[in-house]
Amino acid sequence: MAKGERVFVVEDDDYERRRLGYDLKEADHVIVAEAKTKEEAMMIVPTLGDLGVRAAIVDGNLTEGVGTGKDGREVTERIKDLYGDEIAVISHTRGEPDLCNGDFYVSKDVWSGREVAEIITGLLPIEIRAVADGS
Repeated sequence: MAKGERVFVVEDDDYERRRLGYDLKEADHVIVAEAKTKEEAMMIVPTLGDLGVRAAIVDGNLTEGVGTGKDGREVTERIKDLYGDEIAVISHTRGEPDLCNGDFYVSKDVWSGREVAEIITGLLPIEIRAVADGS
């Protein structure tokens, strides 16, 4: 991927969503759609192709007080069902690695929105899954 990619952000936390938005904009990427809940995301996913989205950043836990990652996993599965590898999914979660089964995993505890933007730009290696949790 390169600069100027069109991005879909699925994140229930307002602070995290703003931080991602700032860092993505600084890296010359454009957020073309956002969702705070699984329901919102599932309504937007079928439009991602028409919006020209090439990357989706998906939080694993979209339901307050539920830490299973099931919400994010369902959104990721829907994206992959409809678009396959056309849209890269970055799992952006806290705690247990890769709750949403994305193409990349980025821990909110270790990596900032800037690193997420760099993944989209292609500045970080594909092997991010092995190092993103800080181990």
